Amino acid sequence: MLRILLCVSVALPTLFAVAYGYLDYQRRVDEANDIVDRLTLVVSEQAVKVFDLDEQIGMRVRELLGTSDDLAIAANERAVHARLAAIGGSLPQIASVSVFGADGKVLATSMTWPVPPLSVAEREDFRAAKARSPNTYFSGPMRSKIGSVDVFNTAFARLDADGRFIGVVSIALRRQYFADFYRQLADGRPYIGVGMYRSDGRPVVWLQPHNMPERVSLNHASAPFIDGPVVGRAFMRFAPGDIERVASFRKVGDYPVYVTSSYATREIFAQWWTHYVVILAAIGLPCLAVCALVVFSMRQLAAEQTTWERWHGEVAMRISAEASSHRLRRVSALTNLIGDIAHNVNNLLMVVASNMQVARHKQFAGLEREVAQVESAIATAEGLMRRLLSVARKRPLRLAVHDVRQLLSQAEESIKEATGERVDTVLEAPDDLWPVSVDKQDFASAILAIGQNAKEAMPSGGRFIVRCQNVRLKGNEGSVTAGDYVMVSCADNGMGMSPQSIARAFEPLFTTKSSAAGTGLGLAHVLAMCEQAGGTARIDSIESKGTNVRLYVPRYAVVAPETEEQRREQAQRTCGQRSVLLVEDNEGVAAGVTALLEMLGCGVYHQLSADEAFKLFEQGRTFDLLLSDVQMPGKLNGIDLVELVLKAWPTQRVALMTGYANEFDRARRLGITVLSKPFNIDELTTLIARLNPHSGPEGTVL
Repeated sequence: MLRILLCVSVALPTLFAVAYGYLDYQRRVDEANDIVDRLTLVVSEQAVKVFDLDEQIGMRVRELLGTSDDLAIAANERAVHARLAAIGGSLPQIASVSVFGADGKVLATSMTWPVPPLSVAEREDFRAAKARSPNTYFSGPMRSKIGSVDVFNTAFARLDADGRFIGVVSIALRRQYFADFYRQLADGRPYIGVGMYRSDGRPVVWLQPHNMPERVSLNHASAPFIDGPVVGRAFMRFAPGDIERVASFRKVGDYPVYVTSSYATREIFAQWWTHYVVILAAIGLPCLAVCALVVFSMRQLAAEQTTWERWHGEVAMRISAEASSHRLRRVSALTNLIGDIAHNVNNLLMVVASNMQVARHKQFAGLEREVAQVESAIATAEGLMRRLLSVARKRPLRLAVHDVRQLLSQAEESIKEATGERVDTVLEAPDDLWPVSVDKQDFASAILAIGQNAKEAMPSGGRFIVRCQNVRLKGNEGSVTAGDYVMVSCADNGMGMSPQSIARAFEPLFTTKSSAAGTGLGLAHVLAMCEQAGGTARIDSIESKGTNVRLYVPRYAVVAPETEEQRREQAQRTCGQRSVLLVEDNEGVAAGVTALLEMLGCGVYHQLSADEAFKLFEQGRTFDLLLSDVQMPGKLNGIDLVELVLKAWPTQRVALMTGYANEFDRARRLGITVLSKPFNIDELTTLIARLNPHSGPEGTVL
């Protein structure tokens, strides 16, 4: 948290300072633009008034002179001088009003009388006025020959009645008049520039920069108003070596003259930076103080961190010790499981071995009783293995449609034996129970496991009740989906379970019993059975009050099954002249399956690997049924073989057999029938009966 606080105390003020600096600089640029725009407007309005008055004076002088020629004006010079002085002599912006003849000779002026013998025939304004008549011409800066005043001229051509050029009326305007006005507008700010320029870029009057040569002219690159827009704004340099300025320009009325106002960009930056440094100091000093405090706190915590790590190490050691203890308990439970399995398997092997010795002693005659005992031992071993694989979720269930009442009725004696004589066992199942699709043996094993737990929870006796009812769940029972279920409630009034035990009750190998009392697989097997059937299991328990284990099994739509006689007859009809390719790597298993198939009248061809079996198909061999184990040596397993065969020969009938459903989902997606090992002749009969394409669906487990 301190590191986060340190980063925040630096990052946030930095972001604020950057954002404020950017916005403040943009604000100052906008202010500079606004200033030059307003100054340009004022300068333009002042110039328009002066030039309009200047044009009116020129018109009055031309009206006064009429079409008089040079001789007439020279003869009446004194009177003309008086009239010119009266017209423009009192205006501060006008230096003089002069009249020039057609040859450029000075005929009269408002400044003096008599005029000296001067000629302006070679002067720019005279030639331009003569060439551009009758338009007004604005000259550049010049010094008048009479009076030596710093001026610029406006020249108006005089024409006779036939439109011939007969002279020029020139009005000299004082540049100082305009410069003084510009200086007042700048108000002593050296970074403000004001000026007047002809439309060709020639300067007329300017306030800044001070070092602009009088003869320098702006070009198209530096003056965007040359032959361009009437008003605008641009970055400009008004003279070689001049600093960059943001300038606003505007054309003066209809005259070929522009006025400009400019603001030095470096002054904008200087003003902004001066203010920004103050802001940075105001922000940075508190931030530095906060950073110093955080760093100090982090150093203080460093020592505490060392102490905490030592304590954490001790805690880790304790946790490791507890984990080791937990592992030891699990190893102990696993040891009990192994011992229990070994004990049961040894007993079963003893039954088989003893009966086989009796069979040899009787020379294999009159063995009905011994064979029955061997079959019983095999069934018990099969049930034990099925239980272990079910908990590991590695065994495909033999799902079938059953009536729960019938299943409980068949298992009633076994359940009562499991609960013992001291426990009053009651089984309640109404007549209208929905049918369910479950593994018959797993369902019975689950009820027996719950009954055994109930017996151990009631050592002094009690009551164990199994109730069944139809329920409709709305999807709020954990991970189970909404729908119709048959609920099997198994309740006892024993010692109950603690909340901690309830939370772990369905874990494999978890047990609260002593090391010699059991394996801890019972409830794990119950949950596995329910979930593989599409349902779930739940536990409700109160210490000293009892436990209720609820099994939810999905409802199944009833489909009338074939009778055993119908399946057997169909198999006999189907197997006649039928060929089966058996793929099994265990020769003992292959021999047993071959014997069963031959009993049903099938011709059997055996291969030890899927690779060799596929070569037979490639060679053109045909078979009515391909029956393959799943786990086999070689590049291909059973499912790979079936996929390749169906891809090349889609009509080929196929089936798989396995005792380990690691890839059962893959087989089910392919719609392949799977025989779960060990299987009997009845299950094999059902498979053979399905060689008839109309005998039933595939993708099931037998």
